[in-house]
Amino acid sequence: MVDLGLPPIIGHRGARGLAPENTLAGLRAAFAQDVLYVEIDAKLTADGVVILMHDETLERTTDGRGRVAETPYTVIQGLNAAKSFADWPAEPPPTLNAVLALVQEVGGGINIEIKPCPGRARETAAAVVDIVRTSWRQPSLPLLSSFDRDALDACRDRAPDLPRGYLSERTDVDWVAEAKALAAPRSICPGGRSRRTKFPPLPPPACPCCSGP
Repeated sequence: MVDLGLPPIIGHRGARGLAPENTLAGLRAAFAQDVLYVEIDAKLTADGVVILMHDETLERTTDGRGRVAETPYTVIQGLNAAKSFADWPAEPPPTLNAVLALVQEVGGGINIEIKPCPGRARETAAAVVDIVRTSWRQPSLPLLSSFDRDALDACRDRAPDLPRGYLSERTDVDWVAEAKALAAPRSICPGGRSRRTKFPPLPPPACPCCSGP
């Protein structure tokens, strides 16, 4: 095992209990709570753009419909990813490039969980690695993690120097052996739920148009 020096508190999908998950606003909400390490979910659009999205479909977190893998970015960038927070300004699902720029601006760290749509594990991992290679300039590297073995295999093959984390919810397997088989012993998440810290609700961010709520 290698100690990555991860902090005890990491913002899950930004600050999903306080702000729209997997959005720039959500990341800023986490940073406003002095949480400087965040976790996000990366997925490919139909035309190969890496965006932040947890689900395979758009309905839960946006006002769109359909599968992410079948929707081009030109459509997704017009959706509202803040629909579950009615008082917050609308914003689209961000690209991974925009997210890495924001995280570096505040000097934070990031765990990029690769959430591939079915059949796109290696393609998604390769796209994420390429973006990290071209966009990340801080000494502390992003942690690439996934529940998908093919995605981690692709990360290992394409960027063996980048830290990788094998995620597992199963307790009926030897997850340590699984992680070592994937050459990803640096960060392992065994089954069970992580401890959550509750923060007071945040007010919606100011509207960039009128500086009002």
